[in-house]
Amino acid sequence: YISAPKEMSSFSPGAFLAGIVEAIAEGCQCPARVTSHLVPAEGMPLKTVILLKFNKEVMEREKRLDAGK
Repeated sequence: YISAPKEMSSFSPGAFLAGIVEAIAEGCQCPARVTSHLVPAEGMPLKTVILLKFNKEVMEREKRLDAGK
């Protein structure tokens, strides 16, 4: 849970969290474009979904590693 004061109405906790996830992915040698989206969900008005789109090089590396099994 992230709370922000009223004067910071333009602050997006989802975007903040996406930045943290992107930094972690980069640190793990898995660079990705990370975005946050508000999605309606049953039982709650809006749910934050974090989407990771890994760079092409990461996907190719994973294919090579999987082929070696």
